[in-house]
Amino acid sequence: MGFAGPCTAVPSRRRENSGLRREPDRPGPAAFLQEIGPLIGGALAGLIGASFALLVDVLSYVVDIVTLSLLGSAEPPHRRAATGSLGKAFLGSIVDVFRWIARHPLLWATTSSSALFSTFFAGLLTNRTLFLINELDASKLTIGVILGASALGGVTIRLFADALIERF
Repeated sequence: MGFAGPCTAVPSRRRENSGLRREPDRPGPAAFLQEIGPLIGGALAGLIGASFALLVDVLSYVVDIVTLSLLGSAEPPHRRAATGSLGKAFLGSIVDVFRWIARHPLLWATTSSSALFSTFFAGLLTNRTLFLINELDASKLTIGVILGASALGGVTIRLFADALIERF
């Protein structure tokens, strides 16, 4: 998972009685990585520079793509379009997913609010970084420490969230 943004999940097409059960929500590696990502990004930007840190982030996504492509799939293989083009069938599958999300009221609301939230906070974090650099003349190390402190705060809250929910 790259450190620049949160991880998303695409729902699989499986029957409800497939024998798979849902694990309860709890702090785990995915939640930890999602919160600790900005700390890693800030540290890399401070150590090797922003452009190389971005390159490392892009490479982490490439590793994700390669490793996910090596996993087996429970879904049927892609059908070739009438023209025999796998690319058109793949794009058709993507369009089908967007249609499916658009027709489902809960998924549509969740997806749109998540996109709006991510866009807003990406702009907010960008403005904060630009303010620190342009107005306060903060060094790369200072910005990395600030990002790291905010990530550690998020991790700490996440570790205690379940206990607080159960208590109150």
